[in-house]
Amino acid sequence: MTLNVLTSRSFFNAALVTLVCTACTATPAVVVNVTNRAASDITNVRMEAGGQVLQTAALQPGQTQSFTLKVQRDSDVVLTFMRGGQPHTVKANTYLTHGMRGQVDLTLTPAWSVTAESKLRTGWF
Repeated sequence: MTLNVLTSRSFFNAALVTLVCTACTATPAVVVNVTNRAASDITNVRMEAGGQVLQTAALQPGQTQSFTLKVQRDSDVVLTFMRGGQPHTVKANTYLTHGMRGQVDLTLTPAWSVTAESKLRTGWF
């Protein structure tokens, strides 16, 4: 966290100090990292959460794609992708609430399941 100190003089020449938290002015966001640990490519990768839908063309084995969400409403995190011409939809074990910030790591395992690890918080700090 960074604090900026702003100083001004009042009518009576007394110094007034105002602390401004620069982290407080940032818009809350959640970074979702999607990693493909499976043995083959996945295509039409789409991530839905917090009122947003974000997508990328494909993820090769070992590749990670990051998505930044400004969580506008409470929701689950849902990952949709194509594998071998078949659509797959997985709801991650993570729930986001409005104004949340932090990071979620979703990993597509070799068994084609999704694991979720999150470091999330609400509020400004």
